[in-house]
This record gives sequence, structure tokens and C-alpha cells, in this order.
Amino acid sequence: MHADETMNEFWSAFRAGRWAEVFTRYLADDCEFVMPGLPPLRGRTQIAPLFEAYLTAFPDFSVETLHAISSGDTWAAESRYQGTHAGPLSTADGEVPPTQRVVQWQSADLVRFRDGRIASWHVYHDRIAFLAQLGVALG
Repeated sequence: MHADETMNEFWSAFRAGRWAEVFTRYLADDCEFVMPGLPPLRGRTQIAPLFEAYLTAFPDFSVETLHAISSGDTWAAESRYQGTHAGPLSTADGEVPPTQRVVQWQSADLVRFRDGRIASWHVYHDRIAFLAQLGVALG
């Protein structure tokens, strides 16, 4: 399966809340997930709560891949994410209560595959701009 197709299927399963499929079909057992503001996460048991927190906070979560390239086992993309902050968002800085604000952010993601599953996912986005849209002041 091509990386673009795998990522599209991943996001489709994610938005539908099909957690078993998301975490067993698409993530390698020892998958590493790296994102600003968090320590590196390793394995499904550490990664799953992060993804579930985003869908809880943004039940209408959507992602649009603006540009993507793949080479061998690596997929890189610039994506636009959006959602209405309708549920609590758990962050490393504490829980952010729902604001009902529509939040939009862009990210550059570097995803590496092994045996057809995501082995490594590095996210590069402006965490401060994201939190500012929610009215969270970092100090």
C-alpha cells in the first residue's frame, strides 16, 4: 500500500473513532511519536491517549493534506488541521476546558513506515500559536 493511501485510511479510521483499527492496523508496536510540548511517546499505550484526547477535544476534527511527498519508507506532508474545541483538551500544561472556538493549525509531519505500519511520526507545528487560539497563555 502506498504511503499516501495508508495515511488517508489512518485519518479516516481516526475521525470515525475506530481505535482498534487505528492503533493495531496502522501503528507498529514500538511506534515513536514526537510532537512539540510533549516528551517522545513510544508504543501504542503511550500514543493512543494523545490521539483520543484530540478527538475528544475536537469532535469535528478534520485534516487536509496540502502537499505530500514520499520516498521509500518515508512520507512527508504539510497538512492543515481544524476542529471546534467542544470538549476538554488534555495538555502537558493541564486541561483546557472547551472554548467552542474553531481552531486551525498547520503542521509538517515526517512519517516513517516499517512493514506497512507507522514506525515513527515526527510532528512540527507552532504549539504556542495553537494554544493561543484556545486562549491559553503560556508563562
